[in-house]
Amino acid sequence: MDAGKPDRVENERRGRSLAEGLRAAARGWRGRGSASRVTPTTPSPIGRRTAAIVALLIAAGPLVTLLGAEILAARARSEAAGLNARLAPRAAAERTAEGARTEMRAAATGPMLGVTLEAIARALPANANVLRAERTRDGAVELEVSTPDPDQLRPALRTLPGIGTFRNTGQRQGETGMVASFRAERP
Repeated sequence: MDAGKPDRVENERRGRSLAEGLRAAARGWRGRGSASRVTPTTPSPIGRRTAAIVALLIAAGPLVTLLGAEILAARARSEAAGLNARLAPRAAAERTAEGARTEMRAAATGPMLGVTLEAIARALPANANVLRAERTRDGAVELEVSTPDPDQLRPALRTLPGIGTFRNTGQRQGETGMVASFRAERP
């Protein structure tokens, strides 16, 4: 090979192309079917069989792909279920720890129960007594107050600054009068 000069004929490709080889093979198959010449409009039995095989192979491609995809998906689902089963104790422990952190955050960010009770005691009527006061896990304040007239408690406990709005959650007869239950969500 010389720069600037065309390649010589001896370097050209020798032999037939793939298409020429396929045409020759097809002519050979047509010639083997019978001694007489078959017209191009009437396919030979071998041609029909070959066409049927090719059609089946073409149709089988997507079906095999779908079957393979289903097998791979089932294997992935099985592995995911195994991982979930192995990680379930760890996930439960993390949920428990997160719940504890939430409770601690609620207790630490709200006012102390003593401060809350002092504000409630100032707001209550003189004839009312606090029987139970509790701060729940979610930070809400629950009260049970004994009084001869619960209707006087409701306006007194409507809204206390820094505590929230008390809602009446129940009422029952007590030894010294009515016992009213209240709950205030965190503000």
